[in-house]
Amino acid sequence: MRKRSSYRPRGVNPKAHVMAMQGAMKLGRDDQLIIAGRVAGAVDAAGQGVATQEQWGHIFDALNMIEALAHLGLVRDSAEFIQAHQTNIVQVLNRKKASGSATLHSEELKQLRDLSATWAEALAVVTHNEFFQAQERVIRKTINAANDPHVTVMEAA
Repeated sequence: MRKRSSYRPRGVNPKAHVMAMQGAMKLGRDDQLIIAGRVAGAVDAAGQGVATQEQWGHIFDALNMIEALAHLGLVRDSAEFIQAHQTNIVQVLNRKKASGSATLHSEELKQLRDLSATWAEALAVVTHNEFFQAQERVIRKTINAANDPHVTVMEAA
């Protein structure tokens, strides 16, 4: 018979609780301002008719993240909001593609500003962990959409 091995507990990873706390913390004010500022700047550029593809990407990302946060239960009654803003963005980009005109109508600009404000409000209540989960969901959905022939993927020109 073999001698029993003595129990030797392992030490706790000192960084584990830090990671847990960070995940439970809300986004810092600086992070909120930087992330929301990108979208606000993109909306301003779109309003002036000079938005770049990268800036339109910030707008797309904000809408996709709001949708992902709604899926996590953090944004309520968002289905109509998301649909209206998707329709708005599609109209703007289709008109730009068809006519070359990057000018927004006042209602379109108002909706984009509403999107920017809603994004800033959502950032104020989201934790690091929730933000990360939403980002992961958006990445998965974007990859799946790119590979789905039944989905229309809009590209900003």
